[in-house]
Amino acid sequence: MRRAVAEKRVRPVFKSVYVDAGVPDTRNLRVRAVRLVTPAHAIVSDCFASWLWGVDTFRPSDRHLLTPSLVVPHGASRVRAPGVSCRQALLPDADVAEIDGIRVTTPIRTASDLLRKMWRPYALAAAACSARSCSLSTTSRTTSVG
Repeated sequence: MRRAVAEKRVRPVFKSVYVDAGVPDTRNLRVRAVRLVTPAHAIVSDCFASWLWGVDTFRPSDRHLLTPSLVVPHGASRVRAPGVSCRQALLPDADVAEIDGIRVTTPIRTASDLLRKMWRPYALAAAACSARSCSLSTTSRTTSVG
């Protein structure tokens, strides 16, 4: 694999998942790749969810890693796969959407999580981009953020 990467015959979609170098980077490719490392009980979250929604919110130092972030319900076993980060959280059904068969936090939940977890300048930029990209209405959804 290292040789194929060095010769640019394959490229990483993210750590531990590779694709032929000629395959274009599309949302469908990202969804298919993350499906390979996401068990049924896990939900894609945080920067990776934002990435799937079409907004790049990774810190500049992490942009090349594209580490999948997953969340599992409290009491469920965390995902322990190479190149995947996982945490437990309370996650109501209303905060979960589906993109081509994979469960992902909704844009509003993703923005809320990023506002809580990221360094403030990155968090505000991530939330603003998410709001613009996903057409979030602050007046109609303010009660959902809490």
